[in-house]
Amino acid sequence: MNSRPDITSRLNAFFTPNRRKRIFAGVLLWVIYGIFFALDERIIRPDNPRLHYIHTPLDDRIPFIEWFVFPYLYWIGLILIVWLIMLMKASDEEYIHFCRLVMAGSYAILTFYLIWPTALNLRPEVIPDNIAGRLVSWIEGTDSPTNVFPSLHVYISLCLYDGISTCRALKGRRGLKLWVLVSILLIIVSTVFIKQHSVLDLIAGGVAALISFLVFYALPYFRTEKKENNTSGHQDPAQERIG
Repeated sequence: MNSRPDITSRLNAFFTPNRRKRIFAGVLLWVIYGIFFALDERIIRPDNPRLHYIHTPLDDRIPFIEWFVFPYLYWIGLILIVWLIMLMKASDEEYIHFCRLVMAGSYAILTFYLIWPTALNLRPEVIPDNIAGRLVSWIEGTDSPTNVFPSLHVYISLCLYDGISTCRALKGRRGLKLWVLVSILLIIVSTVFIKQHSVLDLIAGGVAALISFLVFYALPYFRTEKKENNTSGHQDPAQERIG
């Protein structure tokens, strides 16, 4: 008799009720993100008269290198990999915090795009005719040079690293954390080398991440500290009479 569990048993063992809830929540959040992003792209077009063009002198000094399209596209894979790791390894509290951090900031940035529309005028006129160049041309054909400030590539990448680096189950996994760190650095610089973002977009994406970290880390911390101080400072009436 074959003692190995069948495929159904393995799937049931993996898709526990709690894990199914996590998967549903993650898929729902990304579906909302996709709809929100598509609406932004449809509303804010390159001919929009309200566009603010983002540009710095440093952008002109950064060369166009089509081969950076590979780390740029790798961003989607990294999101999927890190999300799966958090799905399987993070505690409920860590997973909820991770989802809030990524999505709350992303939704806020997508809303900001509608309030203050932005665009780029950095794309090269001539793109090399090789596999990397053809991928860049495909990206430019499907993704308009609008909705760029702050950079979602930067914001979400920093949130991915935060999730991996703060997950208690991954404590001591230096190799994994280093791989994610190197990955996000390559992804971030790729956005300026293939002229999908300005340097200002990257800075703004970092600032947006910092604000989110303050909101989701610092404010709850100070709220907890204040509650604990108020609790410790309040004495029971019986204890006050004894004193």
